[in-house]
Amino acid sequence: MKILYLLSFSILFLTLIFLKKSDQKLNIIVSFIYTFCIMYFYDVLIAYVLSYINIKNTLLMFSTVYIFTSIILIYISYKKSKNIEKQKYYLDKKQLISLITIITVALTIGILKYDKFTEIDYVITDAALHYKMASEYEIKQSLFNKKIYDPIFGPDHNMFGYYVPCGILMKLMPFAKYISYNIFNTSMLCLLMLCFYITCLEMKEKDKNNIITVIITLMYGLAYPLGYIILGFGYSGPGILATNLILLTWKFILKEEKTALYLILTLFNIGLFFSYYLFVPILFLAEALFIIFKFMKGKISFKRLLKIGVTTLLIPTVIGYLYFLHKDNVTEIVETTTNSFSIEGTSYKNLWGNFVLLIPMIVYSFILQKKNKKTDVDSIFIVCETIYMIISLYFTLKGYMSTYYYYKMYFIVWLISYIYIYKLVNCEEYKTKFRINIAFIIFIITISLFNVEKNMMEKNYRIMSSPIGPNLADVYVYNANFFAPKGVIQKKEANLIINSTKYTKKCQIDPKTKILPFTGNFYEKLWYYAITGNVPTIKYDKKTPNDAYITPFSYQEFKESEKVKCALLTNKYMKKIENFDLEDYEILYKDKTGILIKKK
Repeated sequence: MKILYLLSFSILFLTLIFLKKSDQKLNIIVSFIYTFCIMYFYDVLIAYVLSYINIKNTLLMFSTVYIFTSIILIYISYKKSKNIEKQKYYLDKKQLISLITIITVALTIGILKYDKFTEIDYVITDAALHYKMASEYEIKQSLFNKKIYDPIFGPDHNMFGYYVPCGILMKLMPFAKYISYNIFNTSMLCLLMLCFYITCLEMKEKDKNNIITVIITLMYGLAYPLGYIILGFGYSGPGILATNLILLTWKFILKEEKTALYLILTLFNIGLFFSYYLFVPILFLAEALFIIFKFMKGKISFKRLLKIGVTTLLIPTVIGYLYFLHKDNVTEIVETTTNSFSIEGTSYKNLWGNFVLLIPMIVYSFILQKKNKKTDVDSIFIVCETIYMIISLYFTLKGYMSTYYYYKMYFIVWLISYIYIYKLVNCEEYKTKFRINIAFIIFIITISLFNVEKNMMEKNYRIMSSPIGPNLADVYVYNANFFAPKGVIQKKEANLIINSTKYTKKCQIDPKTKILPFTGNFYEKLWYYAITGNVPTIKYDKKTPNDAYITPFSYQEFKESEKVKCALLTNKYMKKIENFDLEDYEILYKDKTGILIKKK
């Protein structure tokens, strides 16, 4: 089935690439990346539709849909022109080198961060949740198979724009799931950077020098997008990707009005809804205002306005609503979501330090665009987003909205900010001047990462009261500090945990409670549960799910329990257990990290 899936995926991908879309030659690099993103969110839509009509999301079903879609597209193309015309492309070799450079940087980051993808290393606990949801989707192959209240993580699938493609990758790859998970997150970072890069290429005018485009892309990608995978935010990644793709698609539409582009836009809007609906209201508002703007300028008729609005905005909203209606009671979801906005969580938080050097350029770029009487979705979106952030800041200061959710929007603010930075840097009239500004920002980032000011202070503390650079390039410094692998779960520990799952029957684990005690720390227990599905604690407060991995292992409880037959003990914790006699137990599995024991 894996071969069939990959073959059918390739057929549809190549069909989308080679079928004629325009009379002009298109950039093969832009088309290749853009088409791959279409396939990404098409998978999400397929999973939703199949699950909604209660059909399992098997690789066979995905393959069938791919082939069926390919046939339909070829038929439509043939019927339109009575011939299957191929799209003509051009390849810029410098851009190809730039593409390879960006991919190499992203892959190198993943290899170093996750020690060749073999270690679990995320800052926040959400990463374990995202892993488990993707893993469960891979096993269950459906989004609506049953209602579950997870004893630790809570409700089943939420925003599945992340879980579906990640689950498919887990199914396809011959590695342990956590390795596939690390590869997927690295690939998401790569996609975020590449999508921004092709957005820059689409905005590029006469400038043939790709170095500045790559530099801007890396400055964008190594800040908030890199922080996204270091922290382990999961589903916000596809949300950022969908937002970028929506803005990019509108740029294509402004160049050439085509019905197919509006359909693709609808797909991305649906993808955004299912990836991270916190981003939906402002972007949908910006799109709606831009469609109205086009009507007021006489560029589209009222009938066309309604058609575009219904297709690109109303349909995604209705589909999203139907998902919530099918999944659970909508009123309860709205109440839960509203209440959760005040819940705090771990995230990167810096109010404006990273924007100090950027704000003047962004403002000037916006003013320059207005002077040239150029209005696009970007210009409306940045205004709506700014107003939203100011209002949100007020509610955050009042305590109605948590800083956790407030700073989640900074991923989008960073994206639109850098789009405007590139617009200015790419402007022929002011190109040199603002490239110097970019060079200065890179200088600040460099001296911050290499602690130049701190080293100077160590030689003479009177030179300055405190380093300035790190405050202006804080996001890069933050990422650098968390970049070195700390190994929340190292490869050898992961192997111990995975091998313990082979003894489920011998351990006679209760299918209702799924308790198999584990002696790890907070994070280790969390990931142990995410990987195995077994609860690491014998007794915990079900009203406080976190208690399941906060409560320490109790050897006495394990000895006295009649239902719990086995326990997984790591060497570093086993030494701390008092009155422990290994001869009282049968050793089911043992390695250098620990043992799985069963009561005799």
